Amino acid sequence: MTMAGRGLLRVRRGLAALVAACLPVLVGCSHATPPAPVATSLPSAPTWLCPGVPWEAVSPIVGSGPYVLPLFYNNKNVYYCRIEAADTDYSPGSAFIEWGPVENLAVGPGESYFEGRKSLFKSTNGFTLPDLDGEGGMLVDTDKAVAAAWRCGTDDATDEERGIILEIWISDADRSRRNLRQDAVGIITLIEPWACGEQPVPGATATSPVNRPWPTAYPDSD
Repeated sequence: MTMAGRGLLRVRRGLAALVAACLPVLVGCSHATPPAPVATSLPSAPTWLCPGVPWEAVSPIVGSGPYVLPLFYNNKNVYYCRIEAADTDYSPGSAFIEWGPVENLAVGPGESYFEGRKSLFKSTNGFTLPDLDGEGGMLVDTDKAVAAAWRCGTDDATDEERGIILEIWISDADRSRRNLRQDAVGIITLIEPWACGEQPVPGATATSPVNRPWPTAYPDSD
């Protein structure tokens, strides 16, 4: 081997050793601060972004000071909450939460997550909640978005069938760190008692100091 060849070989070996030495550090750093999980129980003094939707449930997804649109369709008995990140570190993270009678929970003209073409209960991602009656269906799309639906259990065949629908979008920076399925199950677990009609809906008036009014020029999410 020529002198030039031996020199090149030493350089290659040196680079390989450097990469091998640095790789554990880089990998370790990527796991040093795991993402905060979605809360599955309420703190003693929750902050309500919308009636029945505490900030603690969505803050790991949208950050602080999100844009919030709370609605209540009185004629349909449906609660609606749309939350979008204002913090650039979380943008375009967002969450859409709605609950009420299943027949009134449409996701488009004539479309439902509970039946028909868009039914989530045909998917393989069914789920249950510990100690709770009902069934769930979920679709995780490309690790960046999730749609989930929960059909509340009923004790009486005459009870009105109620349900919950949830959609989450996360930023590119979060897509490799968050567990969307876990986030969706966590939020549904938290709001299930009042969304399914077992308890009064808490937080009838938004009390959050971080709540921002919905800006009229804010673009819609597709």
